[in-house]
Amino acid sequence: IWGAASGVSDINQLLSSLPFGAAPQTPSEPVEKPVFTRIKSIKDLDAKLQAAGQSKKPVMLEFYADWCVSCIEMEQSTFHDPGVAKLMSRFTLLQADVTENDDTDQALLKRFGIFGPPAILFFPPQENEMRQYRAVGFMNANDFSSLLDTVLNVKSLTN
Repeated sequence: IWGAASGVSDINQLLSSLPFGAAPQTPSEPVEKPVFTRIKSIKDLDAKLQAAGQSKKPVMLEFYADWCVSCIEMEQSTFHDPGVAKLMSRFTLLQADVTENDDTDQALLKRFGIFGPPAILFFPPQENEMRQYRAVGFMNANDFSSLLDTVLNVKSLTN
């Protein structure tokens, strides 16, 4: 009742609306929510990878679907974590929305040997996927932050 009355729309945030028992929030610098550029096809992906190569930023490609519970959980918790969002800002963010699971979606999944979302792939500027850093399935903010930090510190990304 308290959450509804205080305007909480996410059940995961319910306790933060209580006037007691919640940990005090420390002010921190605001971090913008990561914004992905959606792609649909292999052709879209190739064009975006080429453009990202020109900008010298590494690419993070997320395979996502509206029906994927783990995808939604990562969107709502992992990607909104301030530390994760700050690290993600150093990437060109692409999202392959495979919700429809049509032939185009299947071709994109097949290109990378992925059965379905969630899957996150990393590409250095103007290079092929860094397959050893591929993430498949849900990752919490701490684990995902560590992965992003590892990818960003790969020597080929700093040259």
